[in-house]
Amino acid sequence: MPIHQVFFHHNVDQPFFHDLNTCQSLILLQSPFATVRRLQHFQAAFKDCARRGVRVCAFLQEPRNFSDISEAQREARVDAIAFLKSLGVHVNMRPRIHEKIIIIDEAIAWEGSMNFLSYLDTKERINRWVGRDRVDEMIINHALDTCEICRLSPGFGLNRDENSGLLERELLGKMIAERRKSLGMTQRELVRRSGVCHRIICAVEAGTADPCVSTLQRICSPLGFALRGAPWMLLPSIDARTAALCKRQYLPAAGETATYIKPQPSAGLAATQRLAKAQRSAEEDGAKSTTRR
Repeated sequence: MPIHQVFFHHNVDQPFFHDLNTCQSLILLQSPFATVRRLQHFQAAFKDCARRGVRVCAFLQEPRNFSDISEAQREARVDAIAFLKSLGVHVNMRPRIHEKIIIIDEAIAWEGSMNFLSYLDTKERINRWVGRDRVDEMIINHALDTCEICRLSPGFGLNRDENSGLLERELLGKMIAERRKSLGMTQRELVRRSGVCHRIICAVEAGTADPCVSTLQRICSPLGFALRGAPWMLLPSIDARTAALCKRQYLPAAGETATYIKPQPSAGLAATQRLAKAQRSAEEDGAKSTTRR
Protein backbone atom coordinates (compact mmCIF):
# COMPACT_ATOMS: atom_id res chain seq x y z
CA MET A 1 0.00 0.00 0.00
CA PRO A 2 1.34 3.46 -0.87
CA ILE A 3 2.03 5.90 1.94
CA HIS A 4 -0.17 9.00 1.72
CA GLN A 5 0.37 12.40 3.35
CA VAL A 6 -1.50 15.68 2.93
CA PHE A 7 0.17 19.11 2.98
CA PHE A 8 -1.01 22.66 2.44
CA HIS A 9 0.50 25.79 0.91
CA HIS A 10 1.92 26.94 4.27
CA ASN A 11 3.77 23.71 5.21
CA VAL A 12 4.76 22.05 1.92
CA ASP A 13 8.16 23.67 1.33
CA GLN A 14 10.26 21.74 3.84
CA PRO A 15 9.22 18.18 2.81
CA PHE A 16 9.17 19.09 -0.88
CA PHE A 17 12.67 20.58 -0.87
CA HIS A 18 13.89 17.58 1.11
CA ASP A 19 12.67 15.34 -1.73
CA LEU A 20 14.33 17.58 -4.33
CA ASN A 21 17.65 17.67 -2.49
CA THR A 22 17.77 13.90 -1.94
CA CYS A 23 16.66 12.93 -5.45
CA GLN A 24 19.05 10.46 -7.09
CA SER A 25 18.23 10.49 -10.79
CA LEU A 26 15.04 12.03 -12.19
CA ILE A 27 12.37 14.67 -11.56
CA LEU A 28 9.26 14.92 -13.77
CA LEU A 29 7.26 18.15 -13.39
CA GLN A 30 3.85 18.86 -14.86
CA SER A 31 2.87 22.39 -13.93
CA PRO A 32 0.72 24.20 -16.51
CA PHE A 33 2.20 27.63 -15.78
CA ALA A 34 5.56 29.01 -14.70
CA THR A 35 6.80 32.44 -13.65
CA VAL A 36 10.34 33.73 -13.22
CA ARG A 37 9.46 34.98 -9.74
CA ARG A 38 8.42 31.50 -8.61
CA LEU A 39 11.27 29.76 -10.46
CA GLN A 40 13.77 31.80 -8.47
CA HIS A 41 12.40 29.93 -5.45
CA PHE A 42 13.73 26.69 -6.99
CA GLN A 43 16.86 28.10 -8.62
CA ALA A 44 19.40 26.71 -6.13
CA ALA A 45 17.70 23.30 -5.96
CA PHE A 46 17.54 22.88 -9.76
CA LYS A 47 21.16 23.97 -10.15
CA ASP A 48 22.18 21.42 -7.53
CA CYS A 49 20.23 18.74 -9.40
CA ALA A 50 22.16 19.55 -12.58
CA ARG A 51 25.44 19.40 -10.64
CA ARG A 52 24.53 15.96 -9.26
CA GLY A 53 23.50 14.61 -12.66
CA VAL A 54 19.77 14.57 -11.84
CA ARG A 55 17.54 15.20 -14.86
CA VAL A 56 14.60 17.57 -14.49
CA CYS A 57 11.92 17.32 -17.21
CA ALA A 58 9.15 19.93 -17.11
CA PHE A 59 5.81 19.85 -18.96
CA LEU A 60 4.10 23.24 -19.36
CA GLN A 61 0.80 24.18 -20.96
CA GLU A 62 0.99 25.39 -24.52
CA PRO A 63 -1.28 28.43 -25.09
CA ARG A 64 -4.18 27.64 -27.38
CA ASN A 65 -3.77 30.94 -29.13
CA PHE A 66 -1.02 33.46 -28.40
CA SER A 67 -3.26 36.19 -29.79
CA ASP A 68 -5.58 35.70 -26.80
CA ILE A 69 -2.96 36.85 -24.30
CA SER A 70 -1.31 40.22 -23.89
CA GLU A 71 2.21 41.11 -25.00
CA ALA A 72 3.31 41.24 -21.36
CA GLN A 73 1.93 37.72 -20.76
CA ARG A 74 3.71 36.40 -23.85
CA GLU A 75 6.99 37.91 -22.70
CA ALA A 76 6.51 36.49 -19.20
CA ARG A 77 6.02 32.98 -20.59
CA VAL A 78 9.04 33.26 -22.87
CA ASP A 79 11.16 34.54 -19.98
CA ALA A 80 10.03 31.69 -17.70
CA ILE A 81 10.88 29.05 -20.33
CA ALA A 82 14.29 30.62 -20.93
CA PHE A 83 14.95 30.72 -17.18
CA LEU A 84 14.04 27.04 -16.80
CA LYS A 85 16.37 26.09 -19.65
CA SER A 86 19.18 28.12 -18.11
CA LEU A 87 18.85 25.93 -15.00
CA GLY A 88 19.36 22.79 -17.10
CA VAL A 89 15.67 21.81 -17.12
CA HIS A 90 14.19 19.99 -20.15
CA VAL A 91 11.15 22.06 -21.17
CA ASN A 92 8.22 20.46 -23.04
CA MET A 93 5.09 22.31 -24.17
CA ARG A 94 1.75 20.46 -24.22
CA PRO A 95 -1.79 21.56 -25.10
CA ARG A 96 -4.68 21.37 -22.65
CA ILE A 97 -2.94 20.13 -19.51
CA HIS A 98 -4.23 21.21 -16.12
CA GLU A 99 -3.24 18.66 -13.47
CA LYS A 100 -0.22 19.45 -11.29
CA ILE A 101 2.10 16.50 -10.77
CA ILE A 102 5.69 15.99 -9.66
CA ILE A 103 7.45 12.62 -9.80
CA ILE A 104 10.73 12.14 -7.92
CA ASP A 105 12.82 9.10 -8.84
CA GLU A 106 10.56 6.04 -9.01
CA ALA A 107 9.07 6.20 -5.55
CA ILE A 108 7.56 9.63 -4.75
CA ALA A 109 4.65 11.50 -6.35
CA TRP A 110 3.25 14.92 -5.48
CA GLU A 111 -0.14 15.99 -6.85
CA GLY A 112 -2.81 18.50 -5.93
CA SER A 113 -4.10 21.97 -6.65
CA MET A 114 -0.80 23.88 -6.38
CA ASN A 115 0.98 25.09 -9.50
CA PHE A 116 4.47 24.51 -8.15
CA LEU A 117 6.17 26.66 -10.82
CA SER A 118 3.80 29.64 -10.65
CA TYR A 119 2.31 29.64 -7.13
CA LEU A 120 1.76 33.09 -5.60
CA ASP A 121 -0.40 33.30 -2.46
CA THR A 122 -3.55 31.18 -2.81
CA LYS A 123 -4.70 28.43 -0.43
CA GLU A 124 -3.73 25.02 -1.83
CA ARG A 125 -3.84 21.33 -0.90
CA ILE A 126 -1.10 18.88 -1.98
CA ASN A 127 -0.87 15.09 -1.66
CA ARG A 128 2.40 13.21 -1.28
CA TRP A 129 2.43 9.54 -2.26
CA VAL A 130 5.24 7.06 -1.64
CA GLY A 131 4.95 3.86 -3.64
CA ARG A 132 6.22 2.64 -6.97
CA ASP A 133 2.82 1.45 -8.24
CA ARG A 134 1.32 4.90 -7.70
CA VAL A 135 4.27 6.57 -9.41
CA ASP A 136 4.14 4.24 -12.43
CA GLU A 137 0.40 4.84 -12.76
CA MET A 138 0.88 8.63 -12.87
CA ILE A 139 3.76 8.43 -15.34
CA ILE A 140 1.71 6.29 -17.72
CA ASN A 141 -1.62 8.13 -17.36
CA HIS A 142 -0.03 11.52 -18.00
CA ALA A 143 2.61 10.39 -20.53
CA LEU A 144 5.41 11.82 -18.40
CA ASP A 145 7.88 9.37 -19.98
CA THR A 146 7.90 11.22 -23.30
CA CYS A 147 10.25 14.15 -22.75
CA GLU A 148 11.30 15.26 -26.24
CA ILE A 149 14.79 16.31 -25.17
CA CYS A 150 15.41 12.89 -23.60
CA ARG A 151 14.06 11.10 -26.67
CA LEU A 152 16.57 12.87 -28.92
CA SER A 153 19.51 11.46 -26.94
CA PRO A 154 20.24 7.76 -27.68
CA GLY A 155 19.91 5.71 -24.52
CA PHE A 156 18.40 8.61 -22.56
CA GLY A 157 14.73 8.03 -23.41
CA LEU A 158 12.40 7.33 -20.51
CA ASN A 159 9.96 5.05 -22.29
CA ARG A 160 10.72 1.55 -23.50
CA ASP A 161 9.53 0.81 -27.05
CA GLU A 162 10.38 -1.98 -29.47
CA ASN A 163 13.57 -0.19 -30.59
CA SER A 164 15.03 0.38 -27.12
CA GLY A 165 17.02 -2.87 -27.14
CA LEU A 166 18.69 -1.91 -30.42
CA LEU A 167 19.55 1.58 -29.13
CA GLU A 168 21.05 0.14 -25.96
CA ARG A 169 23.23 -2.29 -27.94
CA GLU A 170 24.48 0.60 -30.07
CA LEU A 171 25.26 2.67 -26.97
CA LEU A 172 27.07 -0.24 -25.30
CA GLY A 173 29.10 -0.91 -28.44
CA LYS A 174 30.09 2.73 -28.70
CA MET A 175 31.24 2.82 -25.07
CA ILE A 176 33.28 -0.37 -25.49
CA ALA A 177 34.97 1.03 -28.62
CA GLU A 178 35.74 4.38 -26.97
CA ARG A 179 37.10 2.72 -23.84
CA ARG A 180 39.32 0.44 -25.92
CA LYS A 181 40.69 3.38 -27.92
CA SER A 182 41.23 5.49 -24.79
CA LEU A 183 43.45 2.69 -23.44
CA GLY A 184 45.47 2.60 -26.66
CA MET A 185 44.24 -0.93 -27.41
CA THR A 186 43.57 -2.22 -30.94
CA GLN A 187 40.77 -4.63 -31.78
CA ARG A 188 43.38 -7.33 -32.43
CA GLU A 189 44.82 -6.78 -28.96
CA LEU A 190 41.34 -7.04 -27.44
CA VAL A 191 40.81 -10.28 -29.38
CA ARG A 192 44.02 -11.71 -27.92
CA ARG A 193 43.23 -10.66 -24.35
CA SER A 194 39.56 -11.59 -24.32
CA GLY A 195 39.64 -14.77 -26.40
CA VAL A 196 36.63 -13.52 -28.37
CA CYS A 197 36.93 -13.67 -32.16
CA HIS A 198 37.50 -10.49 -34.17
CA ARG A 199 34.19 -10.78 -36.03
CA ILE A 200 32.15 -10.73 -32.80
CA ILE A 201 34.10 -7.81 -31.29
CA CYS A 202 33.56 -5.78 -34.48
CA ALA A 203 29.82 -6.56 -34.37
CA VAL A 204 29.56 -5.69 -30.67
CA GLU A 205 31.29 -2.34 -31.17
CA ALA A 206 29.02 -1.61 -34.15
CA GLY A 207 25.93 -2.42 -32.06
CA THR A 208 24.76 -5.14 -34.46
CA ALA A 209 25.48 -8.15 -32.22
CA ASP A 210 23.40 -9.49 -29.34
CA PRO A 211 26.06 -11.35 -27.34
CA CYS A 212 25.46 -13.51 -24.30
CA VAL A 213 26.51 -12.31 -20.85
CA SER A 214 29.61 -14.52 -20.69
CA THR A 215 30.88 -13.10 -24.01
CA LEU A 216 30.33 -9.55 -22.81
CA GLN A 217 32.19 -10.31 -19.60
CA ARG A 218 35.17 -11.61 -21.57
CA ILE A 219 35.20 -8.49 -23.76
CA CYS A 220 34.73 -6.05 -20.88
CA SER A 221 37.25 -7.56 -18.44
CA PRO A 222 40.42 -6.42 -20.28
CA LEU A 223 38.87 -2.93 -20.55
CA GLY A 224 38.25 -2.63 -16.81
CA PHE A 225 34.47 -2.70 -17.33
CA ALA A 226 32.13 -4.68 -15.06
CA LEU A 227 28.58 -5.77 -15.86
CA ARG A 228 26.00 -4.62 -13.33
CA GLY A 229 22.26 -4.14 -13.16
CA ALA A 230 21.09 -0.56 -12.57
CA PRO A 231 17.68 1.14 -12.17
CA TRP A 232 16.63 2.59 -15.52
CA MET A 233 16.28 6.08 -14.06
CA LEU A 234 19.99 6.09 -13.17
CA LEU A 235 21.18 5.01 -16.60
CA PRO A 236 21.52 8.47 -18.19
CA SER A 237 23.81 9.78 -15.43
CA ILE A 238 25.81 6.51 -15.43
CA ASP A 239 26.11 6.61 -19.23
CA ALA A 240 27.21 10.25 -19.20
CA ARG A 241 29.93 9.64 -16.61
CA THR A 242 31.14 6.49 -18.38
CA ALA A 243 31.25 8.30 -21.72
CA ALA A 244 33.28 11.11 -20.16
CA LEU A 245 35.83 8.59 -18.85
CA CYS A 246 36.03 6.78 -22.19
CA LYS A 247 36.70 9.83 -24.34
CA ARG A 248 40.15 11.10 -25.09
CA GLN A 249 41.12 14.20 -23.18
CA TYR A 250 43.12 17.03 -24.73
CA LEU A 251 44.69 19.56 -22.37
CA PRO A 252 46.64 22.06 -24.49
CA ALA A 253 48.75 24.68 -22.76
CA ALA A 254 48.63 28.23 -24.03
CA GLY A 255 50.31 28.42 -27.44
CA GLU A 256 51.04 24.68 -27.53
CA THR A 257 49.70 21.78 -29.57
CA ALA A 258 47.14 19.60 -27.79
CA THR A 259 48.61 16.46 -26.25
CA TYR A 260 46.71 13.23 -25.74
CA ILE A 261 46.36 12.30 -22.07
CA LYS A 262 45.59 8.62 -21.56
CA PRO A 263 43.15 7.90 -18.68
CA GLN A 264 44.78 6.06 -15.79
CA PRO A 265 43.56 2.44 -15.57
CA SER A 266 42.04 1.09 -12.39
CA ALA A 267 44.09 -1.07 -10.03
CA GLY A 268 42.41 -4.23 -11.35
CA LEU A 269 43.01 -3.25 -14.95
CA ALA A 270 46.61 -2.30 -14.22
CA ALA A 271 47.19 -5.75 -12.72
CA THR A 272 45.65 -7.38 -15.79
CA GLN A 273 47.89 -5.33 -18.07
CA ARG A 274 51.01 -6.25 -16.07
CA LEU A 275 50.09 -9.94 -16.24
CA ALA A 276 49.49 -9.74 -20.00
CA LYS A 277 52.85 -7.98 -20.46
CA ALA A 278 54.61 -10.66 -18.41
CA GLN A 279 52.97 -13.38 -20.48
CA ARG A 280 54.06 -11.71 -23.72
CA SER A 281 57.62 -11.43 -22.43
CA ALA A 282 57.62 -15.10 -21.46
CA GLU A 283 56.30 -16.07 -24.89
CA GLU A 284 58.95 -13.95 -26.61
CA ASP A 285 61.73 -15.45 -24.43
CA GLY A 286 60.45 -18.94 -25.23
CA ALA A 287 60.44 -18.17 -28.94
CA LYS A 288 64.01 -16.81 -28.81
CA SER A 289 65.16 -19.90 -26.89
CA THR A 290 63.62 -22.23 -29.49
CA THR A 291 65.31 -20.26 -32.32
CA ARG A 292 68.73 -20.61 -30.68
CA ARG A 293 68.30 -24.38 -30.47
